[in-house]
Amino acid sequence: IVSLKPSFKTYLWNDKFKATVGIDLTVNADNGKTKVHIYPVAEVKYSLFNDIFIPYIGVKGGMKQQSLKSLTLENEFLRPNVEMKNQNTAIEVYGGFKGTLSKNISFNVGGGYALVQNLAMFINDTLFSPRNRFDVIFDTAKIFTLTGSISYQMLEKLKVDVIANYRSY
Repeated sequence: IVSLKPSFKTYLWNDKFKATVGIDLTVNADNGKTKVHIYPVAEVKYSLFNDIFIPYIGVKGGMKQQSLKSLTLENEFLRPNVEMKNQNTAIEVYGGFKGTLSKNISFNVGGGYALVQNLAMFINDTLFSPRNRFDVIFDTAKIFTLTGSISYQMLEKLKVDVIANYRSY
């Protein structure tokens, strides 16, 4: 995977409005086939009340290389000779708002939708092992995500985060 991501950032209205616009040009040479993918890169943020409340929205995409190491970090009982395909997030749209509640407490609430091709999913291997190993199949998935987090920064080097994620595939 080779990527080139030119983008343009702008700050307007005393740095209250921030926008990023660009493209992600990715060349995927997978299994002897070379294919070029073009993904959008765009994000808009606007700071209200001196960074107390910041709504944001964005769109992006990208290619992620799958390897035996990355898959066994998710599932250590994976068969050793599985086929690999690179994960292609064709498009991901997200938005939400973040901000600060006090000098030490910040928050983030958001959601998103992604269309992912070649998403790795694990199934029981019933052909080559006595049902104690997993095989990988790759499929296209639509993923809806809700996320929320709250952070407490006590000292410069001590920060406590509570994060909740919900995903529907």
